[in-house]
Amino acid sequence: MHIYPSVLEPNIKSLISYFPQIYPHFDHFQIDIADGKYVPDKTATLKEIITAVKEKRISLKNKTAEFHLMEENPAEDIALLNENAEMLNLTSIIFHLQPYQNNPSLSPLTSQLKFGLSLNPNESIKTHWKTIKSFPIIQLMTIVPGKQGTPFIPEVLDKITELRELGYKGKIILDGAMNDTTLPIVLSKKYLPDAICPGSYFKENTKERLEYLQTLLPSISPNTTSVLP
Repeated sequence: MHIYPSVLEPNIKSLISYFPQIYPHFDHFQIDIADGKYVPDKTATLKEIITAVKEKRISLKNKTAEFHLMEENPAEDIALLNENAEMLNLTSIIFHLQPYQNNPSLSPLTSQLKFGLSLNPNESIKTHWKTIKSFPIIQLMTIVPGKQGTPFIPEVLDKITELRELGYKGKIILDGAMNDTTLPIVLSKKYLPDAICPGSYFKENTKERLEYLQTLLPSISPNTTSVLP
């Protein structure tokens, strides 16, 4: 199981300030973009982030990134990510089910990038299985998306079992309220995710908290690893 941060910052200034804190400790990052429409809160925009990377105010050197688009209409940002994929060391783009249903042409697969589908807690695997099974990455939101620090919804973990027993072979990510309290709950289940993305948990004592999460993995799941995607 891989552990890497979900980076959700309200503006570009706070993102630039926060990134050096987590940069030394991870090889891969999930960067969240929220438009204030699909979810209530807004973040730094993708254009601002790309400009900051170009100007070397944010460094992704020797790192990789995936972007999680919490947007009503992510088409423009998907195109922008495709154009700047090499500079951003981009591995994948994750967007939500409802915007995809409104515009199924969002995910023309390329040889370089993978596209992932993010499911909110109230979205059923069974109902949307035909769509889900076509994606190489499924992200399960274990909170109501939009801001960090909202309550963990443990029932979402049952969807991992549901996916695997339906034959899903792709990558499963958990995003939302991942921390030292919720990880043991995750690890107690029959089927584990491929990755978890703590967010606000890494805001303080990043190195120590990552190391502590890593100590939880071998004792319960000896074949897991920690940081790389």
